[in-house]
Amino acid sequence: MKPAIMVCECDGDGAEEHFNVAVGYFLYADNAGIRALSVTSRCVACGRLGYWIDWMVRTGRMELLDLA
Repeated sequence: MKPAIMVCECDGDGAEEHFNVAVGYFLYADNAGIRALSVTSRCVACGRLGYWIDWMVRTGRMELLDLA
């Protein structure tokens, strides 16, 4: 995955934009592993929520949560 620049339509506070970022995950029914990871953001200036990216993990490797 390539790095990307996050921007908001409100242009933030001028020179710089600030975001809160959250990572969520979905476990298999038996809690035996991770099924999916999702990353989202919120613009600090205007509060707009934005979808960033998600991955279907399917391997169930719980150690991936340490990277989130």
